[in-house]
Amino acid sequence: MKKYKYLVVNGCSYAQGVGCENLKEDRFSKLLSDKLQCEEINLSIAGGSNDRMIRVTYQWVKENIDKVDETLFIMGFTELFRMDLYSNVYKSFITGSEMFKKNSSSLAERIGCSKDELQQYSEFLLKYLINGNILLDRLIQQSELLNSFIGNKARVIFFSSILGMGYKQMNNINTMKIAPINNFSVEKMKNIEFFKIDNHDNWKRFIESNDEKWDVGHPTSEHNKILSDKLYEYINA
Repeated sequence: MKKYKYLVVNGCSYAQGVGCENLKEDRFSKLLSDKLQCEEINLSIAGGSNDRMIRVTYQWVKENIDKVDETLFIMGFTELFRMDLYSNVYKSFITGSEMFKKNSSSLAERIGCSKDELQQYSEFLLKYLINGNILLDRLIQQSELLNSFIGNKARVIFFSSILGMGYKQMNNINTMKIAPINNFSVEKMKNIEFFKIDNHDNWKRFIESNDEKWDVGHPTSEHNKILSDKLYEYINA
């Protein structure tokens, strides 16, 4: 097995370690880095989007080009409808995981707009410009480009935290419906290295199938330990 000096992990709250008793010590990235005897670099953030994951990973590579050939990258896909937003008011990037949920006052506050402005914009996007299948195709294209950018120097492993779960659980704006995602399949990931957790397409579904007592919130410390073991076995295969 190749000896790595760095483990870079990026994604949403699942990859960040939310749900663990001790977030920084129990999350799978820390456990896996200990097994690999390398430095853990976790770039994940709660509410983060797939676009943010790719943007921040690209930025890290550009700033640490001398470290790339000694790095293992693990990217965790999240739900498609989250957005990577930039506020012109506050001059900073913000997470937009609540973009299509009603009464999203906290997001409006982070953007620097009114709730009415945000709702009107969200309704417009959903009605005219958002299509889940197109978003998925775009995500795959972006992932392939990131993989090509890094892949000739380092190993990049993608997996799904919650991508592919469907969106019936989303608290949508009442007057709008999100188009169903009907073209998600692992086969679409054929041009990237995609890690399936046993026979499950994503981590959330794997946990649901193996832990009847789980409250369907965030992965626990034990769930993170199991994932780290499976990733280590996969990396060494």
